[in-house]
Amino acid sequence: MRQTLTLNDDFFDEIAQALCTGSEVSDGGAESERRRAGKALRESERRFRDLLETARLISITLDEQGNITFCNDYLLALTGWTQEEILGRNWCTLFVPPEEYAPEVFVSHAQRVIPAHHENHILTKQRLWRFIQ
Repeated sequence: MRQTLTLNDDFFDEIAQALCTGSEVSDGGAESERRRAGKALRESERRFRDLLETARLISITLDEQGNITFCNDYLLALTGWTQEEILGRNWCTLFVPPEEYAPEVFVSHAQRVIPAHHENHILTKQRLWRFIQ
């Protein structure tokens, strides 16, 4: 699609003033609106991440294969692991007792909807069982 730009005296006056003062040329507010929207999105993401990181609730994010891509400090405190030790590793291998379910079953369920709230046993770094709910 071809756009037409209409140049008028106001446009040239604004460019001249921008060149003399070092200010930015206006784009009708579109760029400033994008900046405001981007800033609002970053702030929303920051607040959501803060909530996940500080809640006294286990919060994890897994990829399609069940590998851990995010975990909060509450999980780490309960299990004795550090983020460096578990990020990128498989949730089932580290935390799910083999008696609960096999990793293959988990992955097949993960491709569908996983409930936001789930109760089961997990293993700590010391291989002790903890019931989470």
